[in-house]
Amino acid sequence: MELTAARFTLRTFGALALESDGERIAKFSTKKCALLLALVAVEKHQRIGRDRLAELLWPDDYLDMTRQRLRQELRRLRENVGSFGGYLRADRQWVEVEPDALVTDAQLFDDLIAESDGVEEPRVKAKLLEQAVSLLQGPFLTGYSDPWVTAMRRTYDERARQAWLSLADVHEACESPEAALAATMNAVRHDPLDSDANGTLIRRLFERGQEARARQAFFEFDAMMFREFGKHAPDSIRIPAGVASVEVRESAPAKENPPTARPAPVFGREDLLATIANVLSRRGSTALLVGTIGVGKRHILREAVWRFSEENSMPVQFGGPCESVADGLYVVEGVDDAATLAIAIEDAARKGWRVIADSRTRIRMEGVTEILVPPMETPSVGAPRAETLANPSVQLLLSQFSETAISKALPSEVASIAELARQLDGLPVALKAFAPRLILQNPAQILTALESSLRDFTEANFKMLPALLAELSDEARSGLLSLALLDGASAELAQQLATSDVWRELENRCLIVMREDAGVRRLRVPKPMAFAIRSQTDPISLAKAMRETFARLALFAFNMDYYLVGENQDYFFRCMESELTNLLSTIKWAIVNDPSIAAKLVYGTWRTLGARGNPSRDAELLYRGAAAAVGHEEDILMIARSWTGAGIALAIGGQLDLAEPAYLAGIEAFTAGGDMTGVGWVNLNYVGGVLIHTDPKRALEVAKLAAEQSGDSINRSLANAAYAYALAQNGQFSEAIRIAEQVFADRVSSDDPSAKGRAYGELAHIYQLAGRTEAARPLAIEGVRRLREVGVQDLLLEALIFRAELGLDVDDTAEILDEAEAIAQRMGSNSHLLDVARLRFRSASLKRDRVAMIQAIEKVFNSTQAASGDRELSKSLQLLATELDRSGKTEYANSILRALGADVEGASHAGWESLLSSDSKPTICVLAVVMAKEALGE
Repeated sequence: MELTAARFTLRTFGALALESDGERIAKFSTKKCALLLALVAVEKHQRIGRDRLAELLWPDDYLDMTRQRLRQELRRLRENVGSFGGYLRADRQWVEVEPDALVTDAQLFDDLIAESDGVEEPRVKAKLLEQAVSLLQGPFLTGYSDPWVTAMRRTYDERARQAWLSLADVHEACESPEAALAATMNAVRHDPLDSDANGTLIRRLFERGQEARARQAFFEFDAMMFREFGKHAPDSIRIPAGVASVEVRESAPAKENPPTARPAPVFGREDLLATIANVLSRRGSTALLVGTIGVGKRHILREAVWRFSEENSMPVQFGGPCESVADGLYVVEGVDDAATLAIAIEDAARKGWRVIADSRTRIRMEGVTEILVPPMETPSVGAPRAETLANPSVQLLLSQFSETAISKALPSEVASIAELARQLDGLPVALKAFAPRLILQNPAQILTALESSLRDFTEANFKMLPALLAELSDEARSGLLSLALLDGASAELAQQLATSDVWRELENRCLIVMREDAGVRRLRVPKPMAFAIRSQTDPISLAKAMRETFARLALFAFNMDYYLVGENQDYFFRCMESELTNLLSTIKWAIVNDPSIAAKLVYGTWRTLGARGNPSRDAELLYRGAAAAVGHEEDILMIARSWTGAGIALAIGGQLDLAEPAYLAGIEAFTAGGDMTGVGWVNLNYVGGVLIHTDPKRALEVAKLAAEQSGDSINRSLANAAYAYALAQNGQFSEAIRIAEQVFADRVSSDDPSAKGRAYGELAHIYQLAGRTEAARPLAIEGVRRLREVGVQDLLLEALIFRAELGLDVDDTAEILDEAEAIAQRMGSNSHLLDVARLRFRSASLKRDRVAMIQAIEKVFNSTQAASGDRELSKSLQLLATELDRSGKTEYANSILRALGADVEGASHAGWESLLSSDSKPTICVLAVVMAKEALGE
């Protein structure tokens, strides 16, 4: 890797400087501005999340306070760095540097060291190491003392020392003693207290005949050792220096009681243990493990201590009075009081010990490296068997089973174990408690009785919780209870529930954890602890907290709807998507307990359920929520919005039988409220979601009315697009094209990327209906491309299906249909799955691929059976009849048509005609597949 390969170079060893083509920027507007650049540059792939960036730059301030500061510093940085600003990219989630635009000297140093490790030839190795150490123009980010800078500086100081020692050894192997001596001196300069480097320097000085310099180097090192640690240099250095051993009265040895046996296995914590080992590798260091109740801090601490004692010949002391030592590890366990813990750490560190401790409270103490211990990772829903069994939470649950027993577990059992791990939220104390139960009960039984089991578990394991809650402020207790009622909360929702000070207090006391889910940072109380908090709250206070929390969630969802359109919609959709479990469970609660809350929730949730590819099968819950709110919600327009949102989500999922009454109820409510613009909004969705599929003539009438009623340009554009489509469906192509082209011109100039994306597909539809397929195809392709970028799943799904319809013989049709099917499955949209299956059938028919045709027919009728209404069954049977007739199987085709009531000429299979005349839709779907296999010769 060449330093000049990238457009810009960032110097981090010594003074921070940005260089390019002879230009050098070394002065930055603010210190944070410079650190921001350094952080992004040294991050993996030069890409870092905005929340993490803000946390590193302002570690003592809460996230909502630092976001504005980050925006300001990003603006300053772009102004500061000139043309480099064009390569710095930022969105609502990430800050990153364009690939290959920037290289750092630290990155090159690491790459050269790694390359040298794989080289055997000494001279080549020496050249690589010389290139690496030539980059060391000073300590990492000289002049900065932020915690992350200090940690990286220590890391690179150690790497630099090792690099110089390696270079010295290579020079010696190449018979270059002067170069070896110079490299050794540089290693000593990087760590004057390192015994190995000093011993090597003294030996090499003696070998060069420089006895006086060797003795001088020894005495300087010996004096430094005594001054810093109260002990003299070891004999291994004293003897090569030609200095006689002296009797040194050192401090009394520490009491050593290292662990006699290794703790039980630790699952999925190797990264944490490596971090602890790295901290404890330095003299005078302190590693403080912080985390919530039951997260496994003590277990990890003991494993780390056991590993330390195995790898180091040093004293290890567990608690008790400590005396001065040259070096060793002092272990602090079970000290819950922060002040007492801080005193113990300070005393041990002052007496020469490295320290490891655990705490439920952050102490933010100088010289202490706090290592956050989170709950264990849990398996994702639908993960493959192998991935599920490799998950650390599942491994802990199955830790008492043999590999043979695990290998025989049924898929349903593995799925239930994975769900148990998720319900226990990866909390080790809970996973360990439930692991023995799996020996006596199957996992499905444990899940069924989980609530009663959790009650017993929390009573035994969270006895200290009341005392911890009593120490909190009233506001913090209220915030914690709100979070315990929810399945976590995004930062945006958390701001609605409590103030930043509340979340900071709870985070400092490790009563909440932070997790990142698809780029959205979430606060949560682990589920077992949440259960304990709810159980220990009196019923009256709990009911009050539920009503207040769910009302705030409803208001959050209602307000968030405003942000789900426009250029920043993707981030806010991800926020809402992360809250989907909370939203659905709260709607169920509100239907029974407070229907007025249900109306706000329905309106705030419909886009997330329908438009972003979430399972639309839950849209029926929106219908129930809107219905429950009637008569309880005083705002008639809120009722109207909830009915309309439910109708849209239902229509996207193909549930037209429920969508239509929802739309009609929305029209009635908007009319009663005197909001004709709202009536127009419902009508345009009613046309596109229902009438175009069921009643094209009425669709024409209602679409025209919707265009006249729409009060804003966006809805008017949507209504006109629906009107143009209805015109085309009714054969009025010239007028349809005129209106559609005007709508296209308006929409591609809008600021809404989703509006631009769908504009291409809408015009393509009109061209295709008018017989201008060649004009439609490039528009459809561009529409798919744009909607992929936007990520609005329902629009993309429609665009993919239409794109496939326009070119079933095109090479990429199979990939297009695969993508469409995957989205339809995520959405739970049977109607779209049916559309995809029919297109696969038609594609296989064009290729005369009978095997693929049979497979597609099975999918067609499986999806037909799941689809609502008899219209889809008739459509699928007609499609099969057309193909059978085309294949010369006219008698079979006639059997289908006559069963459907058509008057056709020619012979038919009387038996099949009778069978397909059944009143049972599932029976007809199964028999249609059997008949197709018989007719097509399988």
